Amino acid sequence: MKFLRTIALAIVVSLLLLVVIDRWIVLLSQPRIHVDPATTPTAEAILVPGARIYAGEVSGILAQRLDAAILLYQSKKGGKILVSGDYSSRYYDEATAMRKYLMRHGVASGAILLDHAGFSTYDSLYRAKNVYFLPSVIIASQDFHLPRALFIARSIGLDAVGFSASRVPLSAEQSFRSEWREPLARIKAVLDVLRHAPPAFTGSGLPLDARGTLLRW
Repeated sequence: MKFLRTIALAIVVSLLLLVVIDRWIVLLSQPRIHVDPATTPTAEAILVPGARIYAGEVSGILAQRLDAAILLYQSKKGGKILVSGDYSSRYYDEATAMRKYLMRHGVASGAILLDHAGFSTYDSLYRAKNVYFLPSVIIASQDFHLPRALFIARSIGLDAVGFSASRVPLSAEQSFRSEWREPLARIKAVLDVLRHAPPAFTGSGLPLDARGTLLRW
């Protein structure tokens, strides 16, 4: 029985610790999240982290992020838009889908930077600082995602603020990610930062497959 009580106590303490870390990350980020372009500081670039695409078209979540980036760009808050996403195969290319969306909405191709190796939020931010050498960014994303992104940016020394892309009520997918997936992802972000995890790829933003092989059309 004593052994079982010890195990139960350890589980309870671990869960409490996870909750404390999660709430700490959320509270730490709040002063750096903006909802109005007029009060958002300028930065070297606007960063759009990737999200799901379907048949080469951006999902609703990703469209919200891109619309927020367009609003910031039109407000002259950043001279470039860095789209950073997963290019796990030549048939799944988030960055190119984002670029097409931006261009359809009036953003010049020369203002768009593509990072095809943004396989995670951590990778996208690390590469923005260490591969694209951006001194500062505005992260355009949803409220549920921004605390983790800003925590990572702060931890790796990237000057960043967040801009809320949450302009409509949460969809079922967003609610799931906000309430269940995202708290676990925040814990993983803490572990990545503590162990100074390298991104999947540290090289150029050229299109790569999941093994890091350069893809050719």
